Amino acid sequence: MQQAIIDRLKARSGGDILTDTCGRCAWLADDVHDLRKVSREMAKTTTGLTNYEYVTSSWSASFSRATAGLAQRHMIDVLWAVPLQAAESEFAWPVAEVDGAIYMRWYSRQRRFIRV
Repeated sequence: MQQAIIDRLKARSGGDILTDTCGRCAWLADDVHDLRKVSREMAKTTTGLTNYEYVTSSWSASFSRATAGLAQRHMIDVLWAVPLQAAESEFAWPVAEVDGAIYMRWYSRQRRFIRV
């Protein structure tokens, strides 16, 4: 599973779009990946989805364990200050501009935003 995740991350460009509950968007930097989207993309190509298109709990647990191992071995970098390309005004998550670069602060313990 870990090698499949690394292969998938190298094959995709990153720069995913985030949408808050009100429909406002933010765009991740080109080399930043949203692991929720990566998990769903990989689950679609295997048997990781239910009949209702939800990711199964066994897939989610396996993916989470694999990403934890990759993070422990420093094969992926988990980001807590997430670089953005752009964000719409009044985006739900806190956004700050530092030296011309835009960052979003990720407060959750969840490993969601990563860089390879």
